[in-house]
This record gives sequence, C-alpha cells and structure tokens, in this order.
Amino acid sequence: SIDESDWEIDFTINQGDIANVIGGLGMRQNASEGFDIYDGFSMPNFSEFLDLNHKKKLNQYNYSKDVIPTTDSYTWNFKVDASNTESPARINWNNSYMGVNDINLILFDEQSNIWIDMKQHSYYSFTPPANFKVLYGSANYVEKEIGNGDVKILEVSPNPASGPISIHVFLPEWQKKFPLQLELKSITGITLA
Repeated sequence: SIDESDWEIDFTINQGDIANVIGGLGMRQNASEGFDIYDGFSMPNFSEFLDLNHKKKLNQYNYSKDVIPTTDSYTWNFKVDASNTESPARINWNNSYMGVNDINLILFDEQSNIWIDMKQHSYYSFTPPANFKVLYGSANYVEKEIGNGDVKILEVSPNPASGPISIHVFLPEWQKKFPLQLELKSITGITLA
C-alpha cells in the first residue's frame, strides 16, 4: 500500500507492438537520493524505441525507475519518448495494491493539463513525446502542485462502436463532485442522447 514506508509502482508502456517494462517509481526507507539497487536506467536507443526517462541521470543515462527515501510528499518528473510520434501509446500500472488511505498518487500530463488518479485508474493513453509528473501526498500538496485544469474528453472506447461505449472525462477541481451533462451526436449531427 502507498501509505506504507516501502512501496513501488512499475510502469508498462505500450505502443503498437513495442513495449517497455522497465519504468517505475516508489519509496523505500533505505533508498538513497542517488542511484541504488532499487533504481533502473534507460538503455541506449535503437531504430525503434519507447523510453520512460526520469529527469535524474546516471552518467549520461536517465533513470527509468526512481525509488527515493520515504517522505510525506514528492513529485517525480519523467518523459516518455518514442521513435513513433504519430501513434498513441499507453502507460499502465497495477493499482490493486495501493490500499484505502488518504494519500493521493496522481499522474499529471503536462502538455494536456490532465491529471489521472492512479488509485482509481490503471492506465492513461497519450501520443509521445509527453512530459509527466507523478505527485504523491496530501490533497493540499497535489492541489498546490497542479491546480485544477480544464474539462476534457480523454478517451472514447471502443471507437468506432455499434454498441455500448465508455467515455472517460477529465473534470476540473479534481476532488469535488458536480453534475455533468453529455450530449451524444451521430457523425451526421443527429442528437442520440
């Protein structure tokens, strides 16, 4: 659970047939700020690549996994780079063991100004390159770091569809509840719902 002193989140990034499984972040009591046995680093790029690069570096190589000493709040910064900058990619994580607690773990897409509650969702789709932050801490810490944002439709799936669909929407003021009304129209402009 992320309210324990030792925890880690592993990321898997997929884009078409390419997958990267060496990224992540976390906290451990005996971790160091510098490179240690809990961290990983990105390998050199080949013709096709999909990389998760934290801002921290070991010599000329960026960390792919950054585990820091346990603290009450922290912000990780990383970038996802890819040889293919036209196709969507997806970052995945396992949120089944994060626990029931008051600690927030928020993935923030800096270009789109979209936050994802990592305890509620287990993936985020985007088109690389993309800069991200992961914020860990209280609601006050997260709000101070990222503010609110704009209403956006994140994903409609499946697309195209002839049956039921899921619509993932980003709403501002991330901890508040308020009514939302969606109007669905066909490609010809006819209101469906």
